[in-house]
Amino acid sequence: MGIILHYYTSWKQPRLHLLGDDLQTLKTISLTPIQTGRSLEERVFSMEVPSETRFVLSYQTQTDRPEWASFYTAPAISSALVDGEFYPLPYRYSQSFRVDWSETSQQFDIPFFVRFFAPRLQEEPLPLLILNDGQNQWKNHGYWEGWHRDETSLQLIQRGQIQPIYLLAIDHPPSRHEIYLPTHHARQYIDFLADEFIPKLRKRYQISTVSIAGSSYGGVNALYAGLKRSDVFSQVACLSYAWFARDTILDLLKQEPLKIKKLYLDSGTRWTEESGDLRHDFQDITKNLFQIIHTKNPELEIKYLLAEGHAHNERFWRARFPEVLQFLFAPKSIDSLKAST
Repeated sequence: MGIILHYYTSWKQPRLHLLGDDLQTLKTISLTPIQTGRSLEERVFSMEVPSETRFVLSYQTQTDRPEWASFYTAPAISSALVDGEFYPLPYRYSQSFRVDWSETSQQFDIPFFVRFFAPRLQEEPLPLLILNDGQNQWKNHGYWEGWHRDETSLQLIQRGQIQPIYLLAIDHPPSRHEIYLPTHHARQYIDFLADEFIPKLRKRYQISTVSIAGSSYGGVNALYAGLKRSDVFSQVACLSYAWFARDTILDLLKQEPLKIKKLYLDSGTRWTEESGDLRHDFQDITKNLFQIIHTKNPELEIKYLLAEGHAHNERFWRARFPEVLQFLFAPKSIDSLKAST
């Protein structure tokens, strides 16, 4: 018996592949768009598939399958497939939703494209995580099929492994290094977020705390934000710190009081996945940063990870992101919930 499946995606022309018991493709179905989705880029595709059949979806060289499995299994009732999860039709955006818009700044003459993701509408305030390099954050967006921040966070929330959180991904402008690095315009960018953008966002959504995360230059920027504006950014995740002119950060660590509440630092051990490439992922610099920060403030809750064999790209940052979320947004204990009431 067949069911109707609505697939929410930014892909232009996805295909669905029905799989046999041996996981080989039995049939490929081209999908038909029926309406726009939750954002400017997203569309909804409709198809009829047999219930309880196995399938994956693809577009060009990219494949969509569950984050923790090799295939999807069609439910017994007509459903929407949204961010890796099935919801009964009709699907209502209050279960999870995205909003995209362009944000202008008084400090820059360029717009910033932002992507907001919420697990569901909330009556109580939720933590907000700002993600640098927003163009790569959602599943099947950007380089290496993206970081899958949306699907990963939703899965962890539904499993009770992290608190519900808001995600705000901000695309970098063409001059990425000028926006992110402290030797250029990082301070203006951080002040734009702290003094202009986040106050406006609080008028739309109930936000409790603000954290910031990034990788490579985006990670340098996140760490800098925690050092310079800990009054706004209380938690920081810096993946694969990559900056040769590290003296600015080291000087700040000596001069500035370290007031953030949590810090996640990591690095891989390779620059690329090519076997002959002997370049590293700045692991010595990252470990040095960890030692300096831990010595400066031994009470700071800090996690340092050396990911052996990981290269400097989105595929490996995606693999490490669940650890970031579980560290920064661990579920509240019963004792802490009692204390807050």
